[in-house]
Amino acid sequence: MGTEALQAFVHGQFDELHRLVLLEEKRALHLVDLKEAVAISQTAEKMAEISAETEKLKEEMAEITKKLSAIDHGEEPNPADMMTTLRKESRHDPPGSAGSASNHAP
Repeated sequence: MGTEALQAFVHGQFDELHRLVLLEEKRALHLVDLKEAVAISQTAEKMAEISAETEKLKEEMAEITKKLSAIDHGEEPNPADMMTTLRKESRHDPPGSAGSASNHAP
């Protein structure tokens, strides 16, 4: 094998190595893109869950505010409404959590 043939062979091998490195870089970037897409999807899902829960809490707060306003204006609270509110709260709050009805002082 002559010098020129050996040189051509080495250059060919370097070219092949360069092609393989570029292919691996493309694969790595594609994997990063996929991971990013999954993370964005999960974030969007969590944000939707948070928004839905926030809307529920806003509705509950409006209901509680309305009842408190009625009490402030001298109206007697309806015990059935109070029990319904307490049941809603106990469904949303795990036992022992800060918002649990069992942790409130009488």
